[in-house]
Amino acid sequence: MDRVVDTGGTVQPRCRDCLLWHPTSLSRLPDGPSYVYATASMSELDLGVRIREGTGGVAFNDLINGALTSTGQVRNEPVQARSSERIGALLDAASAVVAEVGIERLTTAMVAERAGASIGTVYRYFPDRIAVLSAMSLRGFERFLRLGVENLERVQPTTIDGVFDCLIDASVQLHRTEPGYTSIRLSDQIALPEVEDGTAAARVAGPLAAILVEQLGLDDDGLAARIDIALTIADALLVRAFLGAPEGDEAAIAAARGVVGSYLAGSTVSA
Repeated sequence: MDRVVDTGGTVQPRCRDCLLWHPTSLSRLPDGPSYVYATASMSELDLGVRIREGTGGVAFNDLINGALTSTGQVRNEPVQARSSERIGALLDAASAVVAEVGIERLTTAMVAERAGASIGTVYRYFPDRIAVLSAMSLRGFERFLRLGVENLERVQPTTIDGVFDCLIDASVQLHRTEPGYTSIRLSDQIALPEVEDGTAAARVAGPLAAILVEQLGLDDDGLAARIDIALTIADALLVRAFLGAPEGDEAAIAAARGVVGSYLAGSTVSA
C-alpha cells in the first residue's frame, strides 16, 4: 500500500489499490458505508469518494480494477503530478497528429513539435513511435472502460443487451470526441502488437462475465468467450461506422447493436 485518499478526495501517502473505509465521512454522505477505490493507473483527479451498499457482492465499478493493466510502454513511470501531466500532453499531441495524418505517418519528432517539447522529452518517456501508439491505445482503452462503467453504474441494466448498449454508447462518444481514437482502434485491430494480457476485449471479457453472473444471474458456461467475441464485433463495426464520418454512420452504429444483440441472444440465466 502506498496511497490513501481522504474524505475530501486528497491523495495521501500509504495506500493504493485497495478499498478504504471512511467512517468519519458518513455524516457527509448518503446512507450506507463509504469507500474510496484507487487503482495504480488512476491519477489524483480520477479519485473520489463512492458509495456501496454493504461489503459483499460485486459492482460494475469492479470492472475497472479487473481489466486495467499498467502502462508498460512508458519508459519512466511518472512519480509526480507534473510528470503525469507531461505524459498526458505528449499523448494529446500524438492524438492530434494521428487525427490529422494517420498512424502510419506519426513520428516522435511530430509529437515533440505539436507538444512544444524537445525530442529528448519524448524519448524520456517513449523509446519510439510504437511506444507512443501503444500508450495512446492503452489510454483510449482506460477512457472507454471508465466511461462504460459510468454508464453502467448510472443505468444499472438488467439484461446483457442493456450492458452492451452502455458499452457501445461509451465507445460511440469516444469516437466522436477523442482525436485519433478511431485511427487507434483500427490500428489495434490490424497493426499494433497485442498488449500484455491479450487484447482489450479479452481483458474486459473475464471480469465482465464474473459481474454479469453475479448481478444478472447469467450462466457462466462460455460467457467470457462470448463477451470477448461480442466486444470484438462491436469494436470492428464501430470503427467502420466512423471511418470518414466524424459523427458516425447512424445506420452502421445501429447495425453494430443489432449484430451484437443477435450474437448474445443465446446467453441465458442460470437455473
